[in-house]
Amino acid sequence: MTIIGRCWLVERSLEDGRIISTIYATEDGRHRLTRQQAVNVATEGVPASIEIVEDELEPIDDPEVRSIYRAEVKRMKKQHGPRERV
Repeated sequence: MTIIGRCWLVERSLEDGRIISTIYATEDGRHRLTRQQAVNVATEGVPASIEIVEDELEPIDDPEVRSIYRAEVKRMKKQHGPRERV
């Protein structure tokens, strides 16, 4: 497993009051990675960014979503360190 880069948090939602769903995107907004974890595990927040391997990524076809994710990655990078929890 080779690390190919870093994805930044672009979306976070609470599902059924028990599961936190997070979406991390590449800086160009072309790929994303979705993760889910129990609320009680994420009591100290979730990482602002994560290291990724190529086979974990899902392509994003919608140009509007790509643009939104690029802007959110830029904002997150400006406001948070890569290992900071948010």
